[in-house]
Amino acid sequence: MSAAVTSLIPSFLAFLAQYGSYDATPIIGTVFPNKSVQLPGFLEASNTDELIHDLAVLVSHRGIVQALHQTKTNVNSCTIPDARNVVILQPT
Repeated sequence: MSAAVTSLIPSFLAFLAQYGSYDATPIIGTVFPNKSVQLPGFLEASNTDELIHDLAVLVSHRGIVQALHQTKTNVNSCTIPDARNVVILQPT
């Protein structure tokens, strides 16, 4: 008798789950392709602490997080002190 095997992959998105994202590859990491994801806007959100915390946890687990279509910043990338972890902001 075979039993169905389910794999529970932990989600590190938490509060970030409201923004559409996908895991591109194990190396590239998580991508937020939606134009509504403006990372500087996280600092103005009512749940800033939760969003920043969840972003930090996501980066620490995925290594690279890409936020495409950034319009609220001139910063092209921000490197977390651990050089293996990077948040990439891509201006439109």
